[in-house]
Amino acid sequence: MKEKVTMRLKSVLLILAIVTSVSMVYAATEKTEIFPQLGHSFIVRSVAFSPDGRFALSGSWDQTLRLWDVATGKEIRSYVGHMGGVNSVAFSPDGKLALSGGDDTLRLWDVATGKEIRSFVEHKISFVKSVAFSQDGRFALSGSLDRTLRLWNIAKGKEIRSFSGHTGGVNAVAFSPDGRYALSGSDDKTLRLWDVATGKTLRLFSGHTDGVSSVAFSPDGRYALSGCHDSTQRLWNIKTGKQIRLFAEHETILVNSVVFSPDGRFALSGGYGKGNLSLWSVATGKQIRSFGGHTGRVQDQVNSVAFSPDGKFALSGSDDKTLRLWDVATGKEIRSFAGHTFSVNSVAFSSGGRIVLLSGHGDATLRLWDVATGRGKVICPFAGHTNSITTVAFSPDGRFALSWSIDDNTLRLKDITTGQEIRSFTGHTSRFKSVVTFSPDGRFALSGSSDERKMIKSSSRTKVRNDGGDYTLRLWDVATGKEIQSFAGHTGGVSSIAFSPDGSFALSGSWDDTLRLWDVAAGKQIRSFAGHTGGVDSIAFSPDGRFALSGGDDTLCLWEVATGKEIRSFAEQESSLVQSVAFSPDGRFALSGSLNRTLCLWDVATGKQIRSFAGHTDVVNSVAFSPDGKFVLSGSDDSTTRLWDINTGREIARFISFTDGEWVIITPEGYFNASANGAKHLNVRVGNNIYGLDQFYSRFYRPELVELALAGKSIEAKDDIGTLTAKSLAPSLKLIVPEKDISVNEEKIIVKLSVKDNGGGIGDIIVYSNGVQIGNRTRGLVVKAKQTEDEAFSFDVPLSVGKNNIRMVAMNREGSMESAPAEVTVTANIRVARPNLYAVVVGIDEYRNKSIALKYAASDATEFGDVLKKQATPLFDKVQVIVLSRPTETTRDVIRKILEQVAGEIKLDDVFIFFNASHGLIEQVEGLEQYYLITSNVLLLSSDRIAQSALSQTELINLIGAIPAQKKIIFLDTCHAGKAGKRLQLALLEQRTRGLTESTAIKLLQRAVGSSVFAASLDSEAALEGYKGHGLFTYVLLEGMRGKADIKKDGYITVNNLKDYMEEEIITLSEKVFNRQQTPVIEAGANFPFGKVQ
Repeated sequence: MKEKVTMRLKSVLLILAIVTSVSMVYAATEKTEIFPQLGHSFIVRSVAFSPDGRFALSGSWDQTLRLWDVATGKEIRSYVGHMGGVNSVAFSPDGKLALSGGDDTLRLWDVATGKEIRSFVEHKISFVKSVAFSQDGRFALSGSLDRTLRLWNIAKGKEIRSFSGHTGGVNAVAFSPDGRYALSGSDDKTLRLWDVATGKTLRLFSGHTDGVSSVAFSPDGRYALSGCHDSTQRLWNIKTGKQIRLFAEHETILVNSVVFSPDGRFALSGGYGKGNLSLWSVATGKQIRSFGGHTGRVQDQVNSVAFSPDGKFALSGSDDKTLRLWDVATGKEIRSFAGHTFSVNSVAFSSGGRIVLLSGHGDATLRLWDVATGRGKVICPFAGHTNSITTVAFSPDGRFALSWSIDDNTLRLKDITTGQEIRSFTGHTSRFKSVVTFSPDGRFALSGSSDERKMIKSSSRTKVRNDGGDYTLRLWDVATGKEIQSFAGHTGGVSSIAFSPDGSFALSGSWDDTLRLWDVAAGKQIRSFAGHTGGVDSIAFSPDGRFALSGGDDTLCLWEVATGKEIRSFAEQESSLVQSVAFSPDGRFALSGSLNRTLCLWDVATGKQIRSFAGHTDVVNSVAFSPDGKFVLSGSDDSTTRLWDINTGREIARFISFTDGEWVIITPEGYFNASANGAKHLNVRVGNNIYGLDQFYSRFYRPELVELALAGKSIEAKDDIGTLTAKSLAPSLKLIVPEKDISVNEEKIIVKLSVKDNGGGIGDIIVYSNGVQIGNRTRGLVVKAKQTEDEAFSFDVPLSVGKNNIRMVAMNREGSMESAPAEVTVTANIRVARPNLYAVVVGIDEYRNKSIALKYAASDATEFGDVLKKQATPLFDKVQVIVLSRPTETTRDVIRKILEQVAGEIKLDDVFIFFNASHGLIEQVEGLEQYYLITSNVLLLSSDRIAQSALSQTELINLIGAIPAQKKIIFLDTCHAGKAGKRLQLALLEQRTRGLTESTAIKLLQRAVGSSVFAASLDSEAALEGYKGHGLFTYVLLEGMRGKADIKKDGYITVNNLKDYMEEEIITLSEKVFNRQQTPVIEAGANFPFGKVQ
């Protein structure tokens, strides 16, 4: 018997092991998707909470549904399929399914995958206004403009019965809590109660004087609530049909949506007018509070409202294209759910191929990307443009950009370097779109105009036409801005234009289904090319000028320019509207971008498709070849610009810019370069879990790998986000005290935090105040309590006068992923005291390893300490400068001890400065690459010995991060070349082949600590020694602090002024004196004065 039990136990354990193994493999192989948060592009008509309150669902007139994470406001996925606006959305009771109504259909969706399960199309149901799930999830109810309600079987998608009786469209439907009854509100000004089993009307509710827009059952099923366009909401007795009370204090003109709280005590209403979101007492009918509104504009009405399952939060959807989450108890907005970027509708390479120029739909900005270095730049705004820039073109020499914006009827010429407008070109009268291009010699510009707008979605095209509008081409003198010639003949909007390679001819494509060839000098039409049947969207000349390429409807056509005859169509193109076409520089290949979200490469000689480029998640609007023909570029409505390898079809990188000027460039492997706050705008979805890209910053911020990828080099994916989240997921945080923003009269506050281990362990817990790290789990803050399950920590957090935005994150055990932050704002009403300045200044000439000795580091440190003390004394109550320069003072242990001592003395409003002149390098230990400061105790330069003896980046972050000062500056004059020994130079060479570079490490240090970091040189350069008895970096630093950085001549040395001075002066002196360039790496944080010129 014992053997049988043992065998059974072993079998069970084996099964559990297999199941666990399979689960881990599945989790690790779940598809990882990195995408920008698009948000809705049109009115939000409906919102709903998931049954567990974790998710929000929204439906919009942009024809999509979107799923959101309530805790973070991040978009998880979109649901695409409706051919018209979405009016109503609902979760199934188990939260696994979503129901939507819009156009003339209901659609059922799998929440976890975004896939449409079925469409309810058995009967023509007209424009669907409202949908609802029954409490058991088996049935769906819909209301439509055809004046009926319909009951559906969810599993089969079949209509069970129709409910007739209303004499106007049905705007709202609801199931009773027990599922036996249905309630409806109609344009006929009535509510009706229906028997679900028979479809019969049980009761009529009359009293409203306009169309009823919204209805709801109370949680106990005894009452009904209605909202109406007569500016009222009313409470009704279900049993009698009598009105109980009128909620008459409305400031809204129209009530669009009403809902009961889960306990039935409160009602929430949303509408049009001043009080567009309001909370009411059901018992009294009195308004309790009004919520601040969406954009604050009366016209941005609230269309839909919902309570969270626990009743603590309210959700609203509005004409301003956003959802907003509100605290019901206080009326304060918690967060907004919105997009951060725009679609990309025009892309172009500069003549040298290094710079990419693109425009985004929805704003008046142009963006430049340096493909060689992987950095972005926003020319923002392009002064004068007042609306979306629809098209851009580079001048042949790459110095200028020509742009056209919707509604201002003006072309504008800009200097690429400065962003300044040189001149404008006026004459077109188009209300919609124009296209622009330069002549091959750059002397002339050509524009084409359209008073016809195409509305494109899925596989359909709708035209909005202005008869008698502007359908002309115009030729301009670039030097003067004068119009030279007008070309008339098209009867539809001009969608695309091009000059012949010799500039003698112009080609135009139009939505009148034709291409036309023009004599530029005479302004006369030479011939027309007919064959398209659904409009021409894009045209291109072959490099030799003999052929023309056109795309439109669902075809791609090749034409002989001399005769106007069609040579061939590219028939293997999938049936999809072609948006953009281009010839390769050698004329052998054609490229097309389409509505089906793909690019296709074609053999011009045969018309055969060579390959497709898949990856975009929305319409491809624009395509281009690089000048060398090795790469192709595409811009899409999914807000990304993508660079592709023409030979393999492989995506190399995505370029994404955001509405606030931030940017990200990211490779398919997840490695990225970004502006200071760019990464926070990208979402990472693994399965149905959503994260911010900034949670993976420490592992995936790798600008040097992005630069390699853009150069066409293959990069090794050492890390994978999906695997990382499966095996080493970051902890999750919850604030215990304080739960909400508060005001205090104290200089510090106790913050209690719950930390949950999600499988990756709990590493450092880091505390930031106003963006600067002021402490972490093991250093700087006093740990009051600690438990073992969901670990609870209490921290003493110092406060500064005024607002303190306290942000806390927890790392996983290996430090590769950080948690979503826990945040609270504490306003401290305390006395402003004069601050102190503390500095730890380290200079190391002598090492145990004599071969890496330096000459000027110790004296640089001593002089820096003297100058700092002199210049800082007038500004601070106390200036304490600790200089460490002797070998016994500059060991790792001593430096660490001194920094810990300073952390115990310094206050939040004080200033801390760390200066180090020594060696620094990158080392890889146990798979982790880090930056190390080589301290005097280092003897051997092998990786493991450096890790044991030197001061690592992680230690430096913890030590400086634990110093509770909001204002910190770090100066690193670390010289790893020049006078360094041969062995150290070899270590540097090895470091460069491994990937992580010093400049990346500096950026990671700056981000982790939140301080300003000044470093001596780029990775590929030597930090130069031997200039007037100093290292070059320290010499310029000292000169700046003595007064040369006082750029404004106000007598003060500030962080930003010092940055500007040092960046220019170090480059200038290094080239002048040493005949080589040294470029400092400076990452500036807060700007403040820390010295007064004496």
